[in-house]
Amino acid sequence: MAEVGDLAHKALRAADRQGNLTGHLTGSARDMEEALRFAQTSGAGPMVEHMALSQANEALARIQQGKPHVRIVLDPAGDQ
Repeated sequence: MAEVGDLAHKALRAADRQGNLTGHLTGSARDMEEALRFAQTSGAGPMVEHMALSQANEALARIQQGKPHVRIVLDPAGDQ
């Protein structure tokens, strides 16, 4: 198995040759396909906390305090 430094060196050499490096933070393309298929067949969906855009400062304060258990989505339509 290659060492992290060795992998970084190989990545830099590839980039230097005008090559393309691609990847995904959540796994391979196959992993993503399986996750999406599971979500579709099981009815699973994202867990988000909606807040009105006018509450952006409160949302930021909640994030800084570590209070949200899920993602916060600011909704511009929530002000109407």
